[in-house]
Amino acid sequence: MLDSCKGLSLLEESILYPNPNQGQFTLRVPRDAKGEVMIFNQLGQIIFDQAFTAQAERVPLNLIGIRKGVYNLMISVGESKEIKKFVVTGN
Repeated sequence: MLDSCKGLSLLEESILYPNPNQGQFTLRVPRDAKGEVMIFNQLGQIIFDQAFTAQAERVPLNLIGIRKGVYNLMISVGESKEIKKFVVTGN
């Protein structure tokens, strides 16, 4: 993925890539964002919860052993929240 010259300024502009993936992916968020990432399975159960501080607009995520399926990722930064859907194709 090629970055544009423009940095992200809003949480709504966040990008999760690659999608689909094999449990390893990157979340692109505004520079110096501090927040939390939660991942939910299709039953609404939290399977991952981690605080982050984004340096260079990237938060790498590695979910070793995650099963194939469709998941929702919720990003929280301050009062802002954004939900992204992603697909895991296997490990």
